[in-house]
Amino acid sequence: MVGAAAQDRNRPSRGGKGAAARAAEHSAATRARNASTTPPPTSFAEDDIVPTRSVWRRVLLALVVVVVLAAVAVAGWLGYRWTQDQYYVGVDNGRIAVFRGIPQTVGPISLSEVVETTGTPVADLPGFVQDRLAATIPADNLADARQRVADLKDQADGL
Repeated sequence: MVGAAAQDRNRPSRGGKGAAARAAEHSAATRARNASTTPPPTSFAEDDIVPTRSVWRRVLLALVVVVVLAAVAVAGWLGYRWTQDQYYVGVDNGRIAVFRGIPQTVGPISLSEVVETTGTPVADLPGFVQDRLAATIPADNLADARQRVADLKDQADGL
């Protein structure tokens, strides 16, 4: 039914003088009037094309994405640089060691590295110091870390 009605939509109605006939006449008259008043299409030069609102939205979205990615990259780099200014004392292969960085890993990336290792075995230290070294001892800078290592060696030699 729908397909048949759609094929004959421009054919005059058989409604006679009823409301359907008057509506069909009105519709046909409106189409004819609009067809005669429609201006002919004009050609546009490429310079006359004005970007639509959706184009501006895409450009704005692309700029926002670029700015956010740049901010994340800068924050990550600054965070990594900050970690490399930190020092702590910990255990490396059973010996007391000074580390630069923080005792964390991000996936496969370790955020610290051994700066120097002493010859003092951790096993020679008291139990509470061994536990403290296993949890790491933070230091303000390299000199402070070396001082903490010297204090730990003194404790080991005193036993």
